[in-house]
Amino acid sequence: QGQVFMRQGFMSFAQTCGACQGKGKIIKTPCQACKGKTYILKDEEIDAVIPEGIDDQNRMVLKNKGNEYEKGKRGDLYLEARVKEDEHFKREGCDLFIEAPVFFTT
Repeated sequence: QGQVFMRQGFMSFAQTCGACQGKGKIIKTPCQACKGKTYILKDEEIDAVIPEGIDDQNRMVLKNKGNEYEKGKRGDLYLEARVKEDEHFKREGCDLFIEAPVFFTT
């Protein structure tokens, strides 16, 4: 289960197992690649198309681009947009505004 149960008087406590770190399994002979962590960190470049007009904190899901788990299956990767404010343009909904001096002669 990954937990250790202790009883002190009429109270009982559950805490994470120190031997397996809550995983419920202990790897007796770890491989050289992961050294018993059960995962390997690696950098990967992923292309993502960011839609025009995306709002701050909008989320996008890239199917099968997340962490790899059992037998090569991959989870989904979730991206959250952070839209940077521009010093010249102001955004209101889907509209962009800019204040600029307009010079003309009559």
